[in-house]
Amino acid sequence: MKSSGQPTINDVARIAGVSKKTVSRVINRSPLLNEETRRRVEDVIGELGYMPNPQARALALRRNFLIGLVHDNPNAQMVMNVQQGILEALHGTEFELVVRPVDRGSATMLVDLRHFLERQRLFGL
Repeated sequence: MKSSGQPTINDVARIAGVSKKTVSRVINRSPLLNEETRRRVEDVIGELGYMPNPQARALALRRNFLIGLVHDNPNAQMVMNVQQGILEALHGTEFELVVRPVDRGSATMLVDLRHFLERQRLFGL
């Protein structure tokens, strides 16, 4: 394992006796695996507590797992309710929520929002 103590995909592959690609296929739920191999890799993932690196995964899959919530609402309770509903919908998925308040009255709102969207590379908004 890395010196940080976090298991890597290489650790999972080595202990499960499979290739890194096979571990990746298990993580990405590929149908190209037999059930015995899938179970063995999943068992090792569980034993090690391996968690895929979200940034590396986003790069490899060429997609980000971020959903954006942009709001201009001074009603904090309403925003919290919407946010809670989105978080409940995302629970159990690989997606995370990014919240960005905006000021519709700001002269730079459109430029600021465009920069935010370009930096975050959101999967959805």
